[in-house]
Amino acid sequence: MTALQYVINEASQAGRPVAVNISYGHNYGDHRGNSLLERFISQIAQQWKCTICIGTGNEGNSGKHKQGKLIKEEQKILLDIAPFEQNLNLQIWKDFVDELRIQLESPSGISYEITDKQGKSQYAYGNTIVFVYNGYPTPYNVRQEIFLSFIVQEGNHIESGQWNLTLIPRNIRNGEYQMWLPVSLGSNQETRFLEPDKEFTLTIPSTAEKVISAGAYDVRYQSCAELLYALDHYKDLDIENKKVQSFKWKTFLASFIMTIVMLVGTIGFSAGLTVQTSSTYESYIANGDSAVSQDAAEKYYLDAINVDPANPLAYQKLLERCTSDSKLSEDEYNTIKDAIYEHEDELKSKYPSEYADNVAYKLGQALYFSYVPSSQKSESENFSMAGITVSQRWLDIAQKMGSTEQIKHRAELLSSMSKAYQNMSGKSLEGDPVEEVKEYWNNLVEIASPNIAKDENNQIALLIYRNVTSQIYTKYYWFIKNSLATAKDISNELDNIEKYVSFPSLSYVSVHLRFVNALEHFEDGYYNSLTSENQKLLIEKCLRCLQKIKEESVLPLLIFSDSNRFLSIVKENGFSVLDGNVNHVSFHSDKDTILKTFIDFYMISRSKKVFRIVSKELYYTTFSYYAAIAGCCDFETIDIDVV
Repeated sequence: MTALQYVINEASQAGRPVAVNISYGHNYGDHRGNSLLERFISQIAQQWKCTICIGTGNEGNSGKHKQGKLIKEEQKILLDIAPFEQNLNLQIWKDFVDELRIQLESPSGISYEITDKQGKSQYAYGNTIVFVYNGYPTPYNVRQEIFLSFIVQEGNHIESGQWNLTLIPRNIRNGEYQMWLPVSLGSNQETRFLEPDKEFTLTIPSTAEKVISAGAYDVRYQSCAELLYALDHYKDLDIENKKVQSFKWKTFLASFIMTIVMLVGTIGFSAGLTVQTSSTYESYIANGDSAVSQDAAEKYYLDAINVDPANPLAYQKLLERCTSDSKLSEDEYNTIKDAIYEHEDELKSKYPSEYADNVAYKLGQALYFSYVPSSQKSESENFSMAGITVSQRWLDIAQKMGSTEQIKHRAELLSSMSKAYQNMSGKSLEGDPVEEVKEYWNNLVEIASPNIAKDENNQIALLIYRNVTSQIYTKYYWFIKNSLATAKDISNELDNIEKYVSFPSLSYVSVHLRFVNALEHFEDGYYNSLTSENQKLLIEKCLRCLQKIKEESVLPLLIFSDSNRFLSIVKENGFSVLDGNVNHVSFHSDKDTILKTFIDFYMISRSKKVFRIVSKELYYTTFSYYAAIAGCCDFETIDIDVV
C-alpha cells in the first residue's frame, strides 16, 4: 500500500499520468472487495490520472475453491490433504444471520463438532491441531469468517487423506457459503477440494473496484500450425475481424440503448430507493453487531427498525444483544417490547413465520428462563414469576404462527408449564394439586429430552437444563408425595441432564487462582487487599501466565477463581469460565453458593491437568489440589514471582 501511494504521489507531483501493474494475488478474504487492501486500492485509484492493473491469478482449475447454498439438508464437503503438508488454512465465509453447525472428521476417523461461539477454539486430531476462529462483524465487512488453521509440531505433518467437513443447518435465511484454500503456490497442488468450483477464483486484490483485472484465456488456436498461419496472414484476418466486430458492436449498442430507455423510466427511482434503504438498514445492523457498548448497539438496532419496521432481523439482533449475558432485565424487555408493539401488525402480516420463530419464540424463552425484574434483589432468584407470566403472550404467538412443528410444540410445552407454575405457586406443599403437578412433571421431562442442545443454541439449552434442575430441587416433595415420580425417576432425569451438560472428561485443562481479598472483599478476617495500581499489576501478571499456559497447551483452558472480578476479566480476554457467582461457603450458606462450589470442584477433578497459580499476593490454596487428587489429575503449581 505504501509503494502504491508513493508511485501515485510522485506521478501527481510530476503532473503525469501513470499505469501501475500488480502481479500479486492471494485467497485470504471474501473476494467481494471488502478487505482493507481492496478498499485502499479502490480509493487510491481515483486520486489521480492512474490506471491500476492487477492479475487475476491462475486458480481456475486449482481446486482451491468451493461454494454452495445450505437450505434444509446437511452438506458434506470433501477436502483432500496431500502428504507432507506442515501447515494449512481454510476459510469459510457466510452471512452472520445464518446459524449452522460444522462437523470436521479426519481421515483416521477423529471427529469434532466445531463450536459456533465467536472467538478462538482448538481441536486435537492426533498430531494435527486445528485452531478455529469464528470472526466478528467489522465496520467494513458484515459477512462472517470461520477460519480453520491446521498446525503440527516441528517434524510432523498434517494427517494426509480425505477430511470430511459437514455443514449442518440450524437457522438459515440465506444459506450461501464460500470456501477457499491458499493459492496454488501456497500449498501442495494435490491439496484441494474433491468437488471444487471454478467460479469466484479471482485472487485478491484483483477483486477490488476501480481497477483493471487482467486474465488470460485463449482458445482460438488449437495447434502451433494454426498460430503460425495467423501470424503470416494477420492483415487479412484483421480486416475480416474488424467487420465482424463492428457488426457485433453496432447490434449490442442498439440493444443496450433500447434497454436503458425502457428501464430507466419504469424502475429507476424505485430501485434506487430500495438499494439505498437496504444499504442503510444493513449498515445499521453491521454497526450494531460491532458496537462495544450495549447502549450503542441498541441505538443502531432501533435505527434499523425505523428504516425497515417489518424486517424481523433487527428485533432478533436487539434481543440477542440484550440476552448475551444470559439475563433479560426489565428495562431491556421494555425496550424490545415497545419496539415490537409499535410495528407488530406489519411484522405479522409481512414476515409471520420469521417473526414467530426468531422474535416471539426467543423472547418467550428469555422471559421464562432469564428475566430479572427491577424488584428482584438477589442473584439467586433465577426464575422470576413475572417473567414466566409475561412469557405466555409471546409463546402463544410462536405456537400459532411458528414455521416448524418443533417450535410450535416447544412453545406449547413452555406455555403449559407457565400456566401450571403459576397455579402451583399459590398453593402450599400440603395441598393436593395432583393433576397439575403430574402435567408439570411430564412437561418438565419432555422439555429436557433428548439432547436439546441439538435443537437450541447452547445458551438456551443450558438455561433450560438449569431451570429443570432447579424445579426438580424445589418441587421434589410434590413429585414424590403425589407418586408422580420416584426418587429413581428423578435421579435418572438428573443423570440425563448431566450427560448433555457435562464437559467430556479429560478434554480440557483447569487453572485455579485464589485472590481472597486482593481484588475485592471475599473473606472476612483475611487482609491482603491491594491498591488499585498493585491490583492492575497483579492482573497483568496473572494474564501473562494464563496466556503462556494456553500457548503451550493443546487442550482448551477452563479458569477457576474466587474472584468474580478476575473471572469477568479473563472471560473478556477470550478464556473460558463457568457461569455463576462465587462466594465463600463459610460466610454464604445459600444453596447457590454450595452448588457453585461443588460444581467448580467437580469440574476441576475431571480435567486432563490442573494448574495452581500462586504468588506473594495470592493465597496458597488447596482447593484445586484436593480436586486433582479426587480426579487423579496431573497437578502443577506455578509461582508467577519466579517464572
